[in-house]
Amino acid sequence: MAGSRRLGLKGRALAVSVLLVAGTVVVLSTALVWQYYSNSMRETTAKVLVHAGSTSQIAEPYVQLNDLEALQRLLRAAGSLQELDFAEIADHSGKVLATFRRENRLQGGIPEGLEVNKGLLGETLVSERFGHVFVALPVWPEQEDLDLGLVEEPPGPRKDKPIGVLQAAYSLDKVYADLRHHVLACVSIAVVVMVVGVSVTVLVVRQLVRPVEVLARTSAAIAQGDFSQRAPEDAIGEIGELARSFNHMAQMIRHYTQGLEAQVAERTAALAESEAQTRAILDTAADGIITIDGDGRVASCNRAAEQIFGYAADEILGADPAVLLAEDGEGRSPGFLAADASCPNGAGPGGRRQLEGRRKDGSRFPMELAVSEVVLGDRRTHTVIVRDVTERCRAEAQIRRTMEELERFNRLAVGRELRMVELKQEVNQLAERAGMRPPYDLSFVETGTLSAPAFQGA
Repeated sequence: MAGSRRLGLKGRALAVSVLLVAGTVVVLSTALVWQYYSNSMRETTAKVLVHAGSTSQIAEPYVQLNDLEALQRLLRAAGSLQELDFAEIADHSGKVLATFRRENRLQGGIPEGLEVNKGLLGETLVSERFGHVFVALPVWPEQEDLDLGLVEEPPGPRKDKPIGVLQAAYSLDKVYADLRHHVLACVSIAVVVMVVGVSVTVLVVRQLVRPVEVLARTSAAIAQGDFSQRAPEDAIGEIGELARSFNHMAQMIRHYTQGLEAQVAERTAALAESEAQTRAILDTAADGIITIDGDGRVASCNRAAEQIFGYAADEILGADPAVLLAEDGEGRSPGFLAADASCPNGAGPGGRRQLEGRRKDGSRFPMELAVSEVVLGDRRTHTVIVRDVTERCRAEAQIRRTMEELERFNRLAVGRELRMVELKQEVNQLAERAGMRPPYDLSFVETGTLSAPAFQGA
């Protein structure tokens, strides 16, 4: 935007015109080059297919007779076509019968990926790679069926199998050379067209933009507060109408300025009051409230957060909130937002979870926090509500210790009562052996009911 303002209207008009002319020329040149390349490739492909097809037909009897010398002479004769860089004839088992390779060309032979087996199955393969057209063409046995021409039959798939395969690589150097000459010609024509187009555009733009420049200077003066300036209204056409409308607008601006300033002052005061109320609410909240901006930095915190962590607000504003979290055993801090994403302790996003915080003095304490996300337009912020749960954790630990102590005492008490019952049973047995009446009533043991009255009676 700053660059376009420095250019001015005339410069932007010239730039747009040049871009349009250049874009049009480039598109047309590219289309012509692509069309030429496509036509050249189609012609070259057809040419090499005819050449390879005639070579495979001539090679058929030699492959049948396994005449290696004749096949080698055939490939050398086929090499009279300058585009042929490599040729190879193999039998149905894949054994190479003859090879032709032009000197210092295509030393690697047929590259991997050209499926020879498909050629043996009767399919013709054509592939363009590495500046060459690679062809795999089956060598079919000569058909001896008598065709009298009495009935026209549509061609169908051959029932016999190929006796070999011809693989050949044809150079595309001539196509690329012609393409380079074609591209240079297109570039030359494009440069001439662009020069002529830009020259015409400069003349037209100067005539059209001059009244607009005068209007722009007038508007700049009015924008600086000089409302006495007026744009000339003698321009022809739409520019004159624009100048008259602009002058009328300049007169109306003065009437609206005072009212607008009053509204701005009133809304500014209302906004300041709203911000003060919001700050008061946040500062009186019992829980700590921290906001984190889209860059992952502390944007604000309330008074409760300062008291919980021991930091003043200006000490942590703009800082990484990870300084408020205790590090784990490996020296890493999870971070507030990482805690919200991982959802520890089974809490979902926005739910409360418990982490270990770190105060300014380095002391650690348990805290409960909830992270919520707020999206305002294209800005994304997070609100973290923190609560110091040190006392609650201490109370919970004390409750657990008390419950464990009660459990131990209960086990000891029950064990003592059971031992007393066993001793009373032994006394009753001794009394029965002595012919005496048992002194203890242990009927509650026989029924399996250990109730409080039964113990009292015993």
